[in-house]
Amino acid sequence: MSIDFHAQENRYSYATLQADSSWIALVKSIVAVNGRRALEIGCGRGIYTKALADMGAASVTGLDSSRESLRAARENCRGYANIDFVLGSALSTGLLAERYDLVLQRALIHHIAPNDLRTSFVEAFRLLRPESMLIVQDRTTEDRLLPGSKTHSRGYLFSR
Repeated sequence: MSIDFHAQENRYSYATLQADSSWIALVKSIVAVNGRRALEIGCGRGIYTKALADMGAASVTGLDSSRESLRAARENCRGYANIDFVLGSALSTGLLAERYDLVLQRALIHHIAPNDLRTSFVEAFRLLRPESMLIVQDRTTEDRLLPGSKTHSRGYLFSR
């Protein structure tokens, strides 16, 4: 069973979560975010889009295939002038090539069909400027251990 991220009743699933300080420290140890252009593919509710902006990114674009997720992300990131949200697919974003210094795909890879993985990576690399970075991260142990609730269904499923 998986959550339907396109359903209006699931708009706020995960929306109240925040990026953990250990995640922020890890990203900062890997790449300089400050002053850079960042893209989060599969941004969901904008949790990590907001974190990248808080880390000093000059601009952050959050891309997701769910209109409902993007509505929640816009609410979550209200007041951030350096964040923009775009409806699109990880396989074909429609964004301009070589525009970003950092592309983040967090908790996205398990949503991509195995035969589409190559396409998603080719698209991500197309968007990166030379000598930039793609970060791909799946679920973390900490994510799994959060208690389940109406806004964190993954925790509920793992508890079962």
